Amino acid sequence: MMPYGPNIVVADRWAIIAYLRSLQRSQHATLADVPEDHRAELDKPASPPPAAAPAK
Repeated sequence: MMPYGPNIVVADRWAIIAYLRSLQRSQHATLADVPEDHRAELDKPASPPPAAAPAK
């Protein structure tokens, strides 16, 4: 696989790094870390995935 470094501008590289770091930190998050107004969204059941289109 070829490197993607030359294709990604420096600002976007740092944005990707920040995103990955936030994902790493969220691995140990608890429900208490979620803002009160967003907790209701976590309690809702997940919606089923859309039906796949039939193969042709």
